[in-house]
Amino acid sequence: MKKELVLVTGGTGFIAVHIILQLLNQGYRVRTTLRTMSRQKEVKAMLTQGGAKNLEDLEFVQADLTSDDHWLEAASGATYVIHVASPTPATRPDDGAAMVKMAVDGVTRVMIAAKKAGVKRVVLTSASGAVIAGHKKHPQLFTEKDWTNLSGNIDAYQRSKTMAELAAWDYAKKEGVELATVNPVAVMGPILGKDFSHSNTSVKEMLSGKMPLLLKMSFDYVDVRDVA
Repeated sequence: MKKELVLVTGGTGFIAVHIILQLLNQGYRVRTTLRTMSRQKEVKAMLTQGGAKNLEDLEFVQADLTSDDHWLEAASGATYVIHVASPTPATRPDDGAAMVKMAVDGVTRVMIAAKKAGVKRVVLTSASGAVIAGHKKHPQLFTEKDWTNLSGNIDAYQRSKTMAELAAWDYAKKEGVELATVNPVAVMGPILGKDFSHSNTSVKEMLSGKMPLLLKMSFDYVDVRDVA
């Protein structure tokens, strides 16, 4: 029986690498997108560092969130798509509007490709920032009905994640694509390469002394392996 193929976008990313690792260990074939194909060895090294024993079921395709090129090729033959690639605070463009556009355009390109390729389900890595931000009063419990208030005081990252997820659900409902989203809080966990979460970066800066003082603030954290 041929193994099912899963497309994972943004293969160099902190969360994406852990997803790929779990998929390979569970017996799936994985195709992942890279903006720069020269980073294939880097991804393989991260997976090996994470404990991957066999990389024969891993393949790469070049695709960029800012271009229509190669997305249908990337999705063709896949049973599932896990869309992880999106600008983060560690990789965001200087222009906040550009960050939002990249996220929304990217998720739209992935959804269109998934529809055309006949993918069974798309899973989108969204964020708690698409739900909890911009509210004057927080509800006691957030549910799937709650969204970040786009007219509130929110940053470009929260806006990008909110608008990208809204665009994904809108397309899924109109075109009949099965969609699930995951909305993690600050993501921590084993660092396998040079790309890691902005949440991990905050701890690194505390430990290295780059952060000159500690602000009185708190975060909710989740392990990257649980997210994956």
